[in-house]
Amino acid sequence: MRLLFMICLLALLKPAAAQTQEQSMQAALSAVTVFLQGAQLQLRADAQLQEGSGILKISKLPPNLDPNSVQVKGDGNFTIQSVNFRVNYLDSLEESREREDLGRRLDEVNRKIQDHKNQSDIIVAKDVFLRENRVVGGKDSPLSPEAYRQLYELYSRFVEAEKNEWFDLMKKIAALEKESQKLQQQLNERTAGRQSKTAGEVLITVSAKSPCQAKFRLSFMVNDARWYPSYDLRVDQVGEPVMLVYKANVVQNTRMDWKQVKLTLSNATPYQSGVVPVLSPYYLYYKPQYRTSRAQNAGAAPAMMEVAAAREKKAMVKDDDFVESAMPLQVYTHENQTNVEFEIDAAYTVTGDGKAQTIDIQRIELPAEYLYKAVPKKEREAFLVARVTDWEKHNLLPGESNLYFENTFIGKSVLDPGQISDTLELSLGRDRSVVLSRNRVKGYSQKQFLGGNRIESRHWEIAVRNNKSRAVRLQISDQVPVSNQQEISVEVEEVSGGEWNKDTGFIRWEMQLEPKESKKLNLKYSVKFPKDKAVVVE
Repeated sequence: MRLLFMICLLALLKPAAAQTQEQSMQAALSAVTVFLQGAQLQLRADAQLQEGSGILKISKLPPNLDPNSVQVKGDGNFTIQSVNFRVNYLDSLEESREREDLGRRLDEVNRKIQDHKNQSDIIVAKDVFLRENRVVGGKDSPLSPEAYRQLYELYSRFVEAEKNEWFDLMKKIAALEKESQKLQQQLNERTAGRQSKTAGEVLITVSAKSPCQAKFRLSFMVNDARWYPSYDLRVDQVGEPVMLVYKANVVQNTRMDWKQVKLTLSNATPYQSGVVPVLSPYYLYYKPQYRTSRAQNAGAAPAMMEVAAAREKKAMVKDDDFVESAMPLQVYTHENQTNVEFEIDAAYTVTGDGKAQTIDIQRIELPAEYLYKAVPKKEREAFLVARVTDWEKHNLLPGESNLYFENTFIGKSVLDPGQISDTLELSLGRDRSVVLSRNRVKGYSQKQFLGGNRIESRHWEIAVRNNKSRAVRLQISDQVPVSNQQEISVEVEEVSGGEWNKDTGFIRWEMQLEPKESKKLNLKYSVKFPKDKAVVVE
């Protein structure tokens, strides 16, 4: 009776087990949206469903995808009951054909090295054997001189041939070992970030009332992917608009190559909190006070006007036959409510090895005006500057920029669209044709004593000459000291028509210099302070 009961129970359980058997389903990566941090992958799959419940399995997925982001949509006469993610430690992601070829070539080279080493060991063993058995003949049967000569010649030819073969093998082994080392280095580079062999799986539990064809769309987020902007700023010649090349650098280390997919770049940050922050009461408290000496603060002088000095052109290689790079991919820009997306109108491949791949997403002509700037107190040369306007409407992000002037790379800068000014200034490097000097006039610079005070006067002469064959706009900046102490006063006597800011002490001259024209500017000021104090006037 008990045996009959067990048989009936197994008969009842058998159909249920058959219904829950996992069915593998091939999924193809169709589209990827890359964010500033993270990416969303979309896959499509088809399956033929049988009547009843079943589990469909999609394998070869990144093991570190975000399980909470997995979404599955279906099309067909069936119901999706559940979706689960798991890591399969017995499965592995497919290796690219390039890595497989490198591994195969490395194995072949290492096998040749071992074969040559085996032949070398045989030659060494032969040599040892002959050396240990060089005694021939005996006391009772000595060799004749002719027989000994023949034996000697035979031994010499054999040893010479074996030695030559051994040296040839050593050369081949050395060459093969160099090739093996290069292949190993190349393979290490291609397999960077792919040490883990595990793969992820998504299990989809479905139920169908009758056999049907099912279509699935799977999407999930991965954190090991991002894109960041960079720029090329090109100026062919002074007077023309600035050409801005907006580039996206896509990096993904999911160990899953994105092969020929529809790629979209978004400036959204899905992992950043979207909750409105809440203020808390701010309570005042006493702050401890510490005394500091003047010597400790001696280096904390106000910052001068900062000039981004580009590299000197003479150190760069100029290509007169420069050819503009290939036309960029067609990219469509979509401005959404809270973000901007760049949709690339071509199938694109991004390898999952963590190497950045650059895509030109926009080329923009920006209106610009050009002038020369100089700070002779710091540098005796002028810098060509392009003032770019109308740039803020192009949805730019902060990023590093390469500067090119007249097809010559002149250095790097940082493009910061977050600045408040509506004018973007780009330094295009030094120009030795605009020469400046700043010299102290000793006859005027002197020290005087007036009662309990001391007066020190300074006179600086700034000379500038335009050696170019065309007129230039020039802006020169200098400064006078600024006092924040009541007992120290500064009197400015002459600035040669310059604009003086009393709060900062900065002085600015703007002028138009004709070809070969020279000008001189005078800067005179005096500082009065108690004579028992020490003040650095310059």
